[in-house]
This record gives sequence, structure tokens and C-alpha cells, in this order.
Amino acid sequence: LDSLNRLRRKEKRVDVLYKKILDYLSQVSRNNLTEKESKELAYLLNLANRMENVADLMGDELYDIGRRRLSRNVRISAKTRKMIEELFEVAYESFSGIYSSLNSGKPPEEGMDSEAFQERINEVLSHQASRLVSDDTNRVNTYALEVEIVDKIHRIYHHTRQMRKVLNSRLGEETVLA
Repeated sequence: LDSLNRLRRKEKRVDVLYKKILDYLSQVSRNNLTEKESKELAYLLNLANRMENVADLMGDELYDIGRRRLSRNVRISAKTRKMIEELFEVAYESFSGIYSSLNSGKPPEEGMDSEAFQERINEVLSHQASRLVSDDTNRVNTYALEVEIVDKIHRIYHHTRQMRKVLNSRLGEETVLA
């Protein structure tokens, strides 16, 4: 529960920063921007929106799933937990690579491709489906929460892949907004 609450507090800080970024970019957009400046503004808005989406997925949606799991006394098996954690680690590493790239100005590392990631998701979903035949009375609640977790991880990964594409398309372009 403490981990969930820490995660929630961090997400709320991201919300505050996101609002400040949008306020600043809104002020910038009121100026007569050149075409190049307009493109850069769109680039910055895209990245800010996707970062906020990832923060919401982690700090709101996964938080809510965690709270529901605790309140419903859902127990995720060790094998399933390991599979989900490994999937999350891939998404988290991808996101961390984007964050590092933004801080360093260097290209983001490639990471796992979408096809390989989808194969991992399919493995987890197949494993989860096979467990529906168990005698556990809470198996449907467990399955539903696990599938929801995998969906959120998939969405985090999707946003990081999109950010990677945006960053790679911007490499070598001169920054014009300061």
C-alpha cells in the first residue's frame, strides 16, 4: 500500500509539472511563430502529452488496479507476477531510454521491437487464460485484473514507442524555441 501511495504522489507532481509546461507552451503559441517554431511547438506538445499519458497510466490507472487488487484480496500467482513484472520492465526500460534521451539530447536506444513485445504480451495472456480453469473462486477477478494490468503496460510501451519515433525524427534538427 505504501508503494501505491508513493506512486500516486509522484503522479500528482507530474500533473503539476505538465500543467506548467502546457501553460508555458500556451504562452509561446500566442506569439507569431515561424513554420519551424510551430513544428517545434507541436513536437514539444506531443512529447508532453505522451509523458503525461504514461504518468497517468502508472500513477492513476495502475494505482487504481492495485487498490482494487488489495480490496478484493486478489492474489496473483508467482509465475504470473514474474511474467507481468518482466513485461513491465521492458516498458519501463523503453520509457527510461526516452527520458535519458530527452536529458542528454542523444538518440534513444532502440529497445525491444513492437512485434517481440506483442509476442511477450501474448505469452502472458495465454498463461492467464490457461489459469481460468482453476478451482480458485476468485479466478475471474484475478484474471480481469491481470488482463487490465497487461493492457496498461501495453499502452505505456505504445506511448514510449511513439515518443521514440518523434525523438528520432527530430534528431539533427536545430532547436528554435528557448
